[in-house]
This record gives sequence, structure tokens and C-alpha cells, in this order.
Amino acid sequence: MEIPGGYIALPLNGIDNSLAATLAILKEAGPPDMAQAAGQMIPALGMFLGELASDGVRYCGLGRHFVDDELVTSMLTVLVYDTGGDTERPRIVVKNIADAKLEDGARGDLQVVDIDNRPMMFFEQVRDLPVPDLPGNPIQGAAAPVYQFEAAVPSNDGSAVASIELSTTFAAHGPQYRRMIIDMARSVELKRQKTYGGSLRL
Repeated sequence: MEIPGGYIALPLNGIDNSLAATLAILKEAGPPDMAQAAGQMIPALGMFLGELASDGVRYCGLGRHFVDDELVTSMLTVLVYDTGGDTERPRIVVKNIADAKLEDGARGDLQVVDIDNRPMMFFEQVRDLPVPDLPGNPIQGAAAPVYQFEAAVPSNDGSAVASIELSTTFAAHGPQYRRMIIDMARSVELKRQKTYGGSLRL
């Protein structure tokens, strides 16, 4: 999968050591207000990344891009998971994912399409989510609209799915990320690799 430019990968392994090193650098070389804020924010970030890692997320990146002369921040995650049981046709896998979203009451724009002769699902929504109580947070109020765009791409044999999700609190600019996520989905290539003991792993 091709990760777009403008994203910095956040650690999903050795999280505590990586964040401790970052905090030490900020305390030594950063402005006092930044170091103080980081001391409160980094533990929360560590918990967040730990939850992502335990869920099997393969990539988490923080992005900053200029969109219409405004600096926009976004979060990008990639999760790969087995569909379970016998392999199925990719189109059935995509249909099952879409049906599950509808059954869960998800509200948004759901599209099941073929791109490059491959079935994919795209889901777009804006949700009101709680605002974290962090120092210097520019977002006011108890909740804020968050734009989310998700792509699900099955492997050729339907045994696994790559789930890509972008989130940004700059909801008005969210639709401008559609092309980027679609291009990421088109670049997905899921392969099985042999591991020790002769087992196969995605």
C-alpha cells in the first residue's frame, strides 16, 4: 500500500520508549509551554496508540496538509484482518461488510463499487465526537464534528480485508481527502507470507 506524503508514522511497537524519548527532547530543547503541554498529552497519546496496536492496526499516521491555504490535521489508520472461516469471493466479503455497517445503524454515504476490476466499499460520514480535555486544545465545546472516510478492500481470495480510515476535525475540508483514500485503496496488495513453522500470515 502506498502511504501518501505529509504523514508521519506514529509508533505501534515500543510505544512507551518512543514517546519517552520524544518527551525528553521536548523538555530539553522545546519551548517551556510546549514541553508542559506534551507532558500531559503524551500519556494520553500512548494509551491511544496502545489501543490501536492491540486492535491489530498496522499503520497510524498524523498528517498535516495545506488545504485552501489552511493547515489541516488528519489521522490515517490501516487495519488488516482475516475474514475468518473458508475463503469467499471478494464481492461477497464487501457485501457482508456493507450489510454489517447498515445493521449497526451507521449513518452516512455508503458505496460498493468496482475499481480496477476489484470490489471495494467506501463509507463517508460526519460524527459528533467528544472533545478531549487537553491543554491548548483550540476546539471549544463538549463535542465537535469529525469527518471520516473509510475504504475496505478484500484480498483476491477474500480471506483478508484492508481497512483504511481517515479522520479529521476539519470537517469542511474532509471531502477533499476522498481522492487520496481512493488512490490508497487502489494500491492495496495483500499477500500471504510464510512464517516459522510453515504457517501463513498476512
